[in-house]
Amino acid sequence: MLTLPLYSLLIIYGLFLLAFLFFFFTNVAHIFSTGSLTFASFMVMLFIIIATIATLWLTWLFLSGADWTQGITIFNKNWFGSGTLQNQIY
Repeated sequence: MLTLPLYSLLIIYGLFLLAFLFFFFTNVAHIFSTGSLTFASFMVMLFIIIATIATLWLTWLFLSGADWTQGITIFNKNWFGSGTLQNQIY
């Protein structure tokens, strides 16, 4: 039986967050370095910051009660050919 623990999905999500933060700070640095901090770019940056904080807070709220040690069954050899059709429940 092939199972993956739930925390493997949390690690993938963490890597995505690291990539997002890298690109976000790179974008902010380019805005300041080129001197293109206008009202429109400030409002877009503020919207992205608020959306990011809301997303992180909702993620924390919804996933805080999860049991991260529980596994997800990817493959089980008993799913295939475990008996005749008469023994299987539909």
